[in-house]
Amino acid sequence: MARTVAARDAEVERHVRALKTMERQILFGGAGRKLDALLKAALRKPARRGSRSAPPRDHWEALGPQGMSGRAAGVVAEGSGVLPVNAPLAADSQPLTTQSEVSIAGSASECVAAWNDGGSRGGIPNAISFSTSTNGGISWTSGGPLPVGGGVLAWISDPVVTVDAGRGVFYVAGLVIASGPANGVGVVRGRFAPEGFAWETPRVARAVRDSFPDKPWLTADSLSGDLLLCYTIFFKRQSRNSDFIEFQRSEDGNQSWTPPVKVSTDEEDGLVQGSRTAVGPDGELHVVWKTIDTTATDGGVDQVRIRSSRDDGRSFAAAATVADVFTNFCSGPPGFDRGFGLGFPSIAVDRTSGPYRGRIHVAWEESLDFYDDHGSATAEVEESEPNDAPSKATALTIGQIMSGRIGAAFDVDWFRFHGEQGQTALVFLDSIDTKLDVALRLWCGDAQTRLAYSASLSVRERILVLSLPATGDYYLSIAPFNDSTGAYRFATAWAQRGAERGRDQRDVFVAHSDDGHTWSTPARASDDPPGFDDWLPELAVGGDGKPYVAWYDWREGDPAGCGAASSVRLARSDDGGDRWTPVGVASEVPTVWSAVLSNLTPNMGDYIGLFADERGVMPAWADGRRGDPDVYAAFWPFPGAARAIAPAGSEIQPGGVLVRWLAPPGLPIVATAYRRASGEPERALGDLQPDASGALTLFDADLESGFRYLYELGVRSTEGETRVGAQRVDAPDSSTGGLAIETLSPNPSDGALRVRFRRPDLAPARLDVLDLGGRRVTDVALSQEYGMRGVVDLGREVRLPAGMYLVRLVQAGASVTRKAVVIR
Repeated sequence: MARTVAARDAEVERHVRALKTMERQILFGGAGRKLDALLKAALRKPARRGSRSAPPRDHWEALGPQGMSGRAAGVVAEGSGVLPVNAPLAADSQPLTTQSEVSIAGSASECVAAWNDGGSRGGIPNAISFSTSTNGGISWTSGGPLPVGGGVLAWISDPVVTVDAGRGVFYVAGLVIASGPANGVGVVRGRFAPEGFAWETPRVARAVRDSFPDKPWLTADSLSGDLLLCYTIFFKRQSRNSDFIEFQRSEDGNQSWTPPVKVSTDEEDGLVQGSRTAVGPDGELHVVWKTIDTTATDGGVDQVRIRSSRDDGRSFAAAATVADVFTNFCSGPPGFDRGFGLGFPSIAVDRTSGPYRGRIHVAWEESLDFYDDHGSATAEVEESEPNDAPSKATALTIGQIMSGRIGAAFDVDWFRFHGEQGQTALVFLDSIDTKLDVALRLWCGDAQTRLAYSASLSVRERILVLSLPATGDYYLSIAPFNDSTGAYRFATAWAQRGAERGRDQRDVFVAHSDDGHTWSTPARASDDPPGFDDWLPELAVGGDGKPYVAWYDWREGDPAGCGAASSVRLARSDDGGDRWTPVGVASEVPTVWSAVLSNLTPNMGDYIGLFADERGVMPAWADGRRGDPDVYAAFWPFPGAARAIAPAGSEIQPGGVLVRWLAPPGLPIVATAYRRASGEPERALGDLQPDASGALTLFDADLESGFRYLYELGVRSTEGETRVGAQRVDAPDSSTGGLAIETLSPNPSDGALRVRFRRPDLAPARLDVLDLGGRRVTDVALSQEYGMRGVVDLGREVRLPAGMYLVRLVQAGASVTRKAVVIR
């Protein structure tokens, strides 16, 4: 037994080491591919419309988004009823081009967004485009591609928008081709002016010829006006790939930049990516990043790391670990078209005057621990040929080791397996002929909807991790790149969840710290059931002092039930980050990404956008509702901002009443108008949005003479529906006569008696129900809220037993009486 345990431990260690080596190779392979694209962009002539460099495509990518299904590109699931209205950021984008990886920032009613853009103008790729809003995000004006000049020959990708709210200045940073040509990070400054938004000449913050910067992040300190920039720098050292995190600062508004300072530690060289900056309320600087741990002794965990500075980045405290995490680097979420997924952290700091001022929040995505679940099968099973179509798929039982061969150009091998909801399947392609290069995919039971994708980069092995959202059959395909042929082998297993935080292929977690050194126990912010993916979390702290996190969520909207449709969701914490509460869905329409055409990789980008201010919180993202990825934003007001909406009066007009409210300028809201009157339940009359002046207007034609109506708005806020702006309207009474009980219905009744009354004025009145002996059974005081005419539902007040009753209306010494009969 001792030898068996020792042998298993050694096997697990070899397996973990192989996976961590694969993860590191993917890290550098992704950077290398982007470097190739940069060099080509610097040397090529202007590209044709929408063209961008791309990796080799396997058989299924060559078929396009329809694959074998015949499903039209852009088919999406039905909407599910959402909170805010989605505003398109690039309404004039070219068809069948991609807009994704969006970043957004705002100050009061002025907002700027930028994104990766697969479109072109005049035959020149846009690369990075932007749009602006002067009404708080209600509508957006496309600005086209970012300007060049000042040493920036071309913008490439990875835009980040930040705002110096104290000075009303916006900045965008991104990867560029700099003069030389050289690889670089560019920054451009702009501001709103009476004639529109104006950019200044861009500047190159960092330019290198023998290395490659990647994943820049820029933060503007609204107190000092300084700019804080970090990025990963990739290079070769003694013929080996390596990298580290660098930081730079501009103290003069992008006119000059300090020399780069290394922030990551020497021990992490070659293992880091995805850094971000954030600044605290007193100018303290924080830099967070992801570190890959390639040692098998730690069992596969990576680390989210952070360093802080209190002297403007001149020196940094020792690096601290935010959390040890398990990274599902194997693939992105369902429909993601890049064959790996490296999740990076997001950071936000509470700069309010609330009880958590200065608190640092960091979010990331994390999987269950699949590193020790390598399977226990010893005998190999051969594929059953022919299996070149789903209908001919080889039966596979998870736990088996399967061997096969790609015997002809573009031969595709299919396998079918069964699983239960909540199980997590692992597929590890651990052996492959040197001449063979393949893509590994997992599919829904319809054999059309793509759930996970592991593709060629610099790594020959493949691994997929998929948690099953539903019980049923699933498919695995192995498709060659180009015309390669040869033999392969893969192992399968069910992942066994132990004490780890992650429940499935990915969940969203958040931790917080008040000093940057001691960190809270991570809390799960994503509230979906196990089996559904969660991807690309973004953090922001609102003016209400609460942290918010947004992410892609795959729990709903998929017609096939395979967890293949994404929405964007938002959550908040009311206690400083220990517990998280769902806010709702941001995206109006879920997207089945398998049916979306993209001319950029990755189709979803590597991040979404989120910013928050005193008014509310605004996520921005890409989705495929129009058949290709387009960028949208949606605004959630805080309840306090919603309460600033005020009644603006009403006007009786021919045929009805016009009711008005006034919202503060630049407050994008959706409000439901409600109406109540005596004797009728509350009615929702429809949704309203403010016009350019902030006015919300409702015309109600369904009025009854003499009735009093109460109108109110229900504003969709970050804490649910906030009721505001109550106002009363008295419909003119065209009837003649004094005090009267107009109708009793039904009569006889089963006790559910409705009394319709009229009184000559709004002086207090009372409705009595008397038995034949004159004893009062019940009464209802008629305040002014009932109007001069109204309805009282006596069935709501009391359940009358069978018998005969007198219903009496009394006002100012006058009364009228009618008989009523109750039959049981």
